[in-house]
Amino acid sequence: MMRTAAFVAGLLWLGQAEATTLPYLDMYALVQGADGVVEGTVESVVSARSDQGQIFTYVTLRDLEIHTGSYGQGSLTLMLLGGSADAQTLEVVGAPAFEEGQRVVAFVASNGTDIVPLVGWEQGLFVVPQDGRNLVTDSVGNRILDVEDGRIEKEQRYGFEAQVIEPQPVADGPGEARSGSGQGGSRSGTSDAQQQSLTVPNAGQPMAYDAFIQSIQGAARRVALSGPRQTRVLNSVQVGATLQAAPPPRAMSILKAPGQEAGAPARAPLPSEAPGSPPAGPSPSRP
Repeated sequence: MMRTAAFVAGLLWLGQAEATTLPYLDMYALVQGADGVVEGTVESVVSARSDQGQIFTYVTLRDLEIHTGSYGQGSLTLMLLGGSADAQTLEVVGAPAFEEGQRVVAFVASNGTDIVPLVGWEQGLFVVPQDGRNLVTDSVGNRILDVEDGRIEKEQRYGFEAQVIEPQPVADGPGEARSGSGQGGSRSGTSDAQQQSLTVPNAGQPMAYDAFIQSIQGAARRVALSGPRQTRVLNSVQVGATLQAAPPPRAMSILKAPGQEAGAPARAPLPSEAPGSPPAGPSPSRP
């Protein structure tokens, strides 16, 4: 008999069995949190048990287009915790499902070090139906209607597995939003009106693929102008790999004052370092 283990990995525990709660992320937050935004066709979906006994699903994308970030290989393999192997199934509630042949746009982050390497989990995957209509849907099939000032408006025919809560914005700038209590996605900081605002009517013209990609690129430009970011790496994994420890963040290069070492406190320049001073040399001998 196949046994199913439900993995509960919510950002906020609300006392609900098998529930995952995630904060709503707009386009700016998705782009800001991603190592890169990758479009590709799902070539294979393989579940296997790692050497440490955990079940992972490996999703390989080919025919890649890199919309943000840098990546030089011909294919990209994502690793997600969960799947079916050895007559057992591990389900991660809120992780998106992939199907072979799908054309997807993925906001990839921490591949190989996070259990779901997508920003916002289900929110970080979009599907481009290959039916000639060139429309875009979210990961569960709702058509995208518009992206206005970062907000992703879409149909609400299908719900995510995870519960998505919209935080109350308290800060300006792309991708910055917290609840009134200071905890992103907190139910206590979310009003009924805010939760209802997540739902839009099913009417309206669906957003075309080209316009959707332009919204990603526009968000990337705005995020780039909002301030410096830590250097991030978009990487692939091998089928059969297991989770690795996250590498330490790379510090951004900062111009240093003359004679100041990285991490050292600033000091006043020596007289010989003042502009226009001759190079320092050995002190002249006294006559």
